[in-house]
Amino acid sequence: MCPQLLLLMQSLLPLLFPRLKKLKKEPCSKARVGLLPGKTFYTIMNAGWLGMGQGMSGDSLNKNPQEWETWMFAMRVVDDDAAVGKDMKNLGRFVNDRTPSNLDPNYGEKIEALRAVLRKHLARDFNL
Repeated sequence: MCPQLLLLMQSLLPLLFPRLKKLKKEPCSKARVGLLPGKTFYTIMNAGWLGMGQGMSGDSLNKNPQEWETWMFAMRVVDDDAAVGKDMKNLGRFVNDRTPSNLDPNYGEKIEALRAVLRKHLARDFNL
C-alpha cells in the first residue's frame, strides 16, 4: 500500500469511526482499552471449495484430505494471530464445505444433516 494512501486512511478512520479512539492503547497504560481484550471467539463459516470437509483439522470427508488440512492449518494460523493481536483467545472454527444446493429436492433433509454436524462439533469444541 502506498504511504500516501495509508496516511489518508489513518486520518479518515477517526473521523468515520470515532469509537476507534477508545480501542487504542493509552500511552501510560500497558493494557488495551476497549471491548475485545480477555474475550474469546469461535468462527463458523461456509466455504466454497477447500477440499470437501466439515469441521476443522482432521474432519476431511476423504475427497481431498491433504488440501483440506493445508487450508485448515492456514485458517488456524490466521485465527491465532488475530487472537494475539487483540488480546483474545481463539476457541476454534467450524468450516462447512458441503452446503446443499438451494434447488436440491432433498434440501430440507440435507440442511438438517448439516445442522446436526454443526451441533456435534460445537458440543465437541465446547465440551457440552
